[in-house]
Amino acid sequence: KVWMDVGLDVVIAAIGVALNPESSQGDRIKAYQVCEEFKEACPDLWTVGVTLISDSSLSIAVRLYGRQLAQHAIEHKLGNASEEERASWQRTALHVMSMGCDSDHPALRNALVDIVNGLVKKTWPQAWVSLMADLTSVSQVGNGQLELVLLLFCQLGEDLSGFDKSLHQKRKQELAYSLHQYMPDLFGFIISTVQQHLTPCTSNTSIIQTTLKTLCIYLEWAELDCVFCQDGIILRLLTLLLTNETHRLQAADCLLTVVKRKGKVSDQKPILNLFQVEAISAFFQAGRDSSLASAEDNYLFLKKLCEAMATLGSMQLCTLWGNEREPGLGRPDNFLEYLQAMLSFLEHPSQSLNLMSAQLWLAFLKHEEILEDEQFRSLLLEVITQAATKLIRIGDPTWDTSPVGEYARMDFQETKDFQYFFGGFRHDLMDVIRLASSAIPKAAHDLVSSQLMHLLSSAELSPADSRTQPSPVVLAWDGLSCFLDCVTSGLFKSGASPEHDVCQMGCRNIEALLASCSDVISFLVAKC
Repeated sequence: KVWMDVGLDVVIAAIGVALNPESSQGDRIKAYQVCEEFKEACPDLWTVGVTLISDSSLSIAVRLYGRQLAQHAIEHKLGNASEEERASWQRTALHVMSMGCDSDHPALRNALVDIVNGLVKKTWPQAWVSLMADLTSVSQVGNGQLELVLLLFCQLGEDLSGFDKSLHQKRKQELAYSLHQYMPDLFGFIISTVQQHLTPCTSNTSIIQTTLKTLCIYLEWAELDCVFCQDGIILRLLTLLLTNETHRLQAADCLLTVVKRKGKVSDQKPILNLFQVEAISAFFQAGRDSSLASAEDNYLFLKKLCEAMATLGSMQLCTLWGNEREPGLGRPDNFLEYLQAMLSFLEHPSQSLNLMSAQLWLAFLKHEEILEDEQFRSLLLEVITQAATKLIRIGDPTWDTSPVGEYARMDFQETKDFQYFFGGFRHDLMDVIRLASSAIPKAAHDLVSSQLMHLLSSAELSPADSRTQPSPVVLAWDGLSCFLDCVTSGLFKSGASPEHDVCQMGCRNIEALLASCSDVISFLVAKC
């Protein structure tokens, strides 16, 4: 012990020399050499490393160096340690975790979690049978200790998900199998932690954030029985947190992870609980509150919320509705309210949100059972109307000062990025219009006819004010030509006779457009 104390003092001094900007290169080399020699010569390197991290009297640099010592011990000395020595390492780790760590220094907290996680990956469950019970005891000491335990589970889950490339595949499978056995208890622990710290009296932002981060990791690969345990309480808690400004982004992340999950149809049925009135109301309120401002944090949440809601429909509902393996599954509760919410995303100034919404409508339009649903068909004309307005090529971040341009500047840095996006965006919108028009052809032709007549009668062909900014009239004609193409492309594919009202209306639209071509061409020639 005397040797270790003397050696440790020398190492601490060497670290000071190595980090001193005024030290010469030679002194630094000698300091590094002292540290490396200490790593090899110290008989109880693990205890020294853990002790350094937890000693608040030392500098941050010295305490962080303790992590290097502990990691070196795990990699090079744990394999030769006796069973009694391994048990001593475990007791030391639990003791330091029970003492807590400086909350003002996240780097120190992460360093402690990192080395304990390294020990867990090497010894659990074969040589650390009591780990879960030990961690439960540590988490009950206080909030700081609870957060350390949550961070440990989070890091272990990340490593098993592929973050730790050095972990051997066989060892990874052993750890994953052991975690799966404990998963019901882990989810129960996470649920109780969120419930306890959501109340006004015990609210703790840091703990809830850490809990949600940990939950998101395990939602990706835990059994669906665990995800939907206790009658879907996790989904209820997450939808509740959507209206909490502090935690809503993490809650949306978790929900997105859930709705992306695949599995047996019978196991996925509980996800339809997200169509219950409480969940739909939370979606509506969260989207409405975030739409009030275009601040970047609000917009980031809105995109995550829209993606989660769109994925719920395109991946989950399209799979479950009318599935032969689960007869009787059809329109969910509050389906119309859900569609109205997704329609509001199509109306939003953000083209990124428009695209996610359009892709959902496209998935529904390709689904035979959903396409025949009355509630769905009742909104198709509004979908066509909104999609048609989005065909106009606006939103270029370099010149568009409208709300569309403001959101585009948050999504794109350069015009070429926007142009690449807009090509795919317009393609999907045109597919939506084309399929929706086939479902309600007369209403679609009425709409395109009214827009065409309005543009022909009221638009003044005037050049743009700037060479870099296209003329609004040119943009309007460009968008209308795409709209007209979508509606009339299937004019004679449906099998209707030329005398059919829809066919006659489409022909009149084309005749009106051709009649105006001379004026339009003259204008374009003059502009060029």
